Amino acid sequence: LFFMTTLTAWFLIVSGVTYGGFVSYSPPLPTKAACEKFQQNLYHSLQHGDTFSSKCVENTIFIASPAPVPPQKNVKQFAKPKH
Repeated sequence: LFFMTTLTAWFLIVSGVTYGGFVSYSPPLPTKAACEKFQQNLYHSLQHGDTFSSKCVENTIFIASPAPVPPQKNVKQFAKPKH
């Protein structure tokens, strides 16, 4: 049994023509403003005569994890038998 969690995040998608073309994406970013700041910083570092484009995209991520086990109430503790 799995428990599903959703996370909405922003990603910067970058494509270019260097080395026959590439597509890359950033790690998840928490807000559109954070993505746009990352985009501006990246733009300055990629200006080496290459033609590229970038875009901030919002996406929902689904994370599967085992279902949490609820705490048990009224469980009697038994002493270990002595041998």
